[in-house]
Amino acid sequence: VEHDLEVVHVEPARRHVRGDQELEAAAAELVHHARALRLGPGRAAGTDIGPLISSQHRERVLGYVEAGRREGGEILTGGRAKEGPGYFVEPTVFVKTERQHRIMREEIFGPVVAVVPFDDLESAVAMANDTDYGLSASVWTRDIGKALTAARRIQARTVRINGGTGLDPAIPF
Repeated sequence: VEHDLEVVHVEPARRHVRGDQELEAAAAELVHHARALRLGPGRAAGTDIGPLISSQHRERVLGYVEAGRREGGEILTGGRAKEGPGYFVEPTVFVKTERQHRIMREEIFGPVVAVVPFDDLESAVAMANDTDYGLSASVWTRDIGKALTAARRIQARTVRINGGTGLDPAIPF
C-alpha cells in the first residue's frame, strides 16, 4: 500500500506504528537504538534512561512485558530487569501485537514500545485514537498536508509533527 504517512507514535499506550511495507526496517532501527541506550543513575553523565521509581513499579512494568509475551507479542530486544543496583528494565521492543493486548491498551510507564503496521492515514488515526488516555502523540512524515490532517484528527492533548512526544510543561491545561 502506498502512502506518505510514515510514523504515528502515541504516548499513552506506548505505540509506534508505521506502514506495513516498512515494518521490518522500522523495527530493526528501533532495536538498534534501544540496545544503544545507556541505563544508569538519572543524574549521571552519559545516562539515557534512569531507574524506575521502585521495585514495585519495576515488577509492574515486567508484568506488562510478560502479558505482552503471553498474549502473542514477540520481543525483539529487552524485556528483562537489568542486573545490579537500581530498578531498571531493559528497553523493550515488541512486534506482532494486537490492539486488544494489554500493552496496547494501558499505559505502562516504562521503556516498552510496540511497532505496529497501518495501511493508510485513516487506519493510523483510528489506531492512535483507540485509547482511553490521549496524552501525547507525534506524526512523522515528509508530507506536511498529511501531517496536519493527522494532527487535527488524532485525539490527544498534544500532537507534535516530526518531533518527539511528551508533555510540554509550558502548555496550559
